[in-house]
Amino acid sequence: MDDNGIDLFDAKSPVRVTLNEEHAGVDGPRVGVSKAADRAWRFWLAGRPEVSLYRRSPRAPTPGESD
Repeated sequence: MDDNGIDLFDAKSPVRVTLNEEHAGVDGPRVGVSKAADRAWRFWLAGRPEVSLYRRSPRAPTPGESD
């Protein structure tokens, strides 16, 4: 409980947060929706096998025509 409230973004903080290697973030069109299908509201880390392949919904409007 002694660390409760410590500002992790303060350079003098005794607590350090370290991350593994950096990964490029990627965005793309939404999957499985027919409204606003072209909005880049799908985000993932490049090269990660957990991300499913993009398949545009057959009900989605022609690219560039959704709101």
